[in-house]
This record gives sequence, structure tokens and C-alpha cells, in this order.
Amino acid sequence: MRTRALALLLIAFLGIVAASLAIEDPSISVLVRVGGQEGPVQAVGLKAPKREDHYPLVHLRNTSAKQTASILIEAVIAGRGGKVVRIQSNSSNQLWPAERAIPPGGDTWAHEAVLESSHLVTGGKGLRSSCLQVTVLVLRVDFADGTSWDRDQNKKGISWTMPTHLDQEDTCKNATATEDQAGQIVGAGFRWSRLDNPAGDEEVDSYSFSCSLVPAKGRDGLTAMCPF
Repeated sequence: MRTRALALLLIAFLGIVAASLAIEDPSISVLVRVGGQEGPVQAVGLKAPKREDHYPLVHLRNTSAKQTASILIEAVIAGRGGKVVRIQSNSSNQLWPAERAIPPGGDTWAHEAVLESSHLVTGGKGLRSSCLQVTVLVLRVDFADGTSWDRDQNKKGISWTMPTHLDQEDTCKNATATEDQAGQIVGAGFRWSRLDNPAGDEEVDSYSFSCSLVPAKGRDGLTAMCPF
């Protein structure tokens, strides 16, 4: 009798464990893409981040007749509701200055820190969206001759090509976090899988990834665990 009771207890315990394992963490999905824009320097392609450095590469093209000295990239983050936030970081110019010095008519691949997943998910948390679409744009160019170009100068607004409806549907289909959960993100970490680098070493117009949301250690809120 005792043996049977223990067996039933073990079966019940295993059932609870199996059920808990079947419950997946809520997730957010992120689409990163280059945006069509006019200007002396254009972002024309991307390479997804590699595990070892977490930074994506942006294919920059200098269409001007001048040598560039520094280039500021902006990430325009849009949520499900249509609201937008804009984030920039000058750290790429400081960390990899040689990559920003492009000769007239030249092309280069440059690391971009603002596109690191931790910046994107924390920068977009105010949108309270489980699906983020990030458009990569050149915001400012400083040339070696001391002149500069600013996309927003003397303009009341900005323009870019936003993701198509197909892009949005494909990116959002695996996002399971609620608005409240997306708004509770307080940080980001890295959780790598071999399946999480969709673009590899190939140049693409866009790539996407998902981040699972787990309880933050030592404080309230959620941590977004991203592949890179």
C-alpha cells in the first residue's frame, strides 16, 4: 500500500515538473533593417552579430566626394501601436574610428554599438510592445575637411521607409509577452543558441531575433535574454 502511494506521489510530481517545463518564458521579437534614405553616407546592408562580440556590422557607403571622419548611426524603434523612439550612441566612433573614415565613393563594414540587443530592448521598453521594428539610419556625418551633414538640420520631421505589413506579421508571430511584461524590462543578457544567427556572414537587408523574458536577479522587473 505504501509502495503504491509513493508511486502515485512520484507520478504526480513528474507531472508537475513536465507541466512547468512546458510553460515557456514570455518573449519579444525584434526586426532590424536598413532604411531607404538619401544622404552623403547611406546604410545599405547588415550582418547579424557574432556570438563573440555581440555587435552587428553595418555596410556604409560614402556617395560624396569627401573623406568622412565620423558617422553617427541612429536606431528608430517602432512598436505595435505605431509609437517610435530614437536612440543613438557615439561609442562606435570612439571604439572603431578607422571604420568611420571612408574615402570618397568608398564602402566599408563598420561595427555599430547602438544596435546591440541590450540597447534595442531597453531603449524600446517604453513602447510596451512585444514586437519591435528597428530601422537603421545615418543621422550625422562629419567630414575630414571640417564640414558636416545632419539629416534633421532645417527639417521639421524625419522620413524613412518603415517595415512592410509582411515584415511586421512575420516578426510578430512568435512574440508572446504582454504589454505589461514588455514594460517591465529592466535589463538584458545573452543566451546563445546555434539557431539564433539567421544571417550568418551574409549581407542582408534585415535580420530578426527573439528574447525571452525572465525574472531579474536582485530586483523587480524582467531581464531580456537575447542571442546576441
